[in-house]
Amino acid sequence: MPTITLFKFDAKLEKNNIVKLLDKKKVGDDWIRARCSSYASDEIEVDYYYPESLEENLRRIVEDDQLHSILTDVFANVNHLIIRRVRIYINLRYNLLQVYRGPDVVTKRIKESLEKLLNVKLQQVTFSSSQLIGMATNYAEEIRHAIFKNVNGFWFTLLRGQHLEKNVKFQRYLSYNHNSLRAIGIRPKIRYIDGNKSFTVTINGDRGTLKICSSGMLKWRPRFELRQVIYIVSKYIGG
Repeated sequence: MPTITLFKFDAKLEKNNIVKLLDKKKVGDDWIRARCSSYASDEIEVDYYYPESLEENLRRIVEDDQLHSILTDVFANVNHLIIRRVRIYINLRYNLLQVYRGPDVVTKRIKESLEKLLNVKLQQVTFSSSQLIGMATNYAEEIRHAIFKNVNGFWFTLLRGQHLEKNVKFQRYLSYNHNSLRAIGIRPKIRYIDGNKSFTVTINGDRGTLKICSSGMLKWRPRFELRQVIYIVSKYIGG
């Protein structure tokens, strides 16, 4: 499931200047390519490349007890590096940076690199409980799951189901404290390009992330659809 981490900025940036400041720049061992989008006049597309050891890459998909034998048998003592790419979009209409990666050390490094190159402060996006409910009420076909904080003595509580907006327990959990709802999974009211509406986006209010879940073979949703989701959440940033 792809995850998008959102950052906002207040500075007024000019599209062509952003490309000039980012394109073909190196930050340590990382490097960047940037270009104006061919599909949206207010958007810049950025590719952020960074090297990663093959061992680190395999560690995410291979169990630890198998990893050592694989590296020993196949690669001996050779230090193999692979190049990883992270897709980034900068939207100037909403002053929003979208990093196609969950919040981790690499995302933090990307944030710090772009802050330095653009001379701008990037701030993690957060949403209150009322903002999450506002998105679901105005822009969702249904609520599929929700995560609550500090309800019935539990640090986090997860509810799953169809049309949770009509669920009595969901409504009761909302009343426990003013900001109990911290993440919500919705089926957004957007235009789809392939007729496939089994598309759920989980909006995390604390981490400022969008996690996209699609059934079938399509892992990455088209940008045409994701731009509409970005439009939805942008209406509640800073509100």
